[in-house]
Amino acid sequence: MNCVAATVPKVLEEEQPFTYAAHSLIIRLHFPPQILLRENDITEILDTGASVIAAGDFNVKHQAWGSGRANRNGRILLELADNTDMFIEAPLDPMYYDARDFHADILDIALVKDVLQYFLELREKITAA
Repeated sequence: MNCVAATVPKVLEEEQPFTYAAHSLIIRLHFPPQILLRENDITEILDTGASVIAAGDFNVKHQAWGSGRANRNGRILLELADNTDMFIEAPLDPMYYDARDFHADILDIALVKDVLQYFLELREKITAA
């Protein structure tokens, strides 16, 4: 197995990216809500390997993946997906509920590029006892 180091744009809070196999990369990350998404942030991540799965809390909202409303970052990400070979995967049910208005949102998504066969399964969060 060949491993390659990955770097993530400084605007993102990287959380231990790791390689899966030669020319494949799985990245776990958090995109802070106050940061405005730029297309090149996402394309830089997707260009780090031949096959890429980037998953985590992107803080992007859009009805296309089940959020109740869209935000600027969600519209940018959806447009980028429409114009590239990237897919957006999301859980079926919301994982975030706003305490102020009880609005449900899906903030944790996965960006998938050039992965021929994939299955993403949402599992319950495992915590240490």
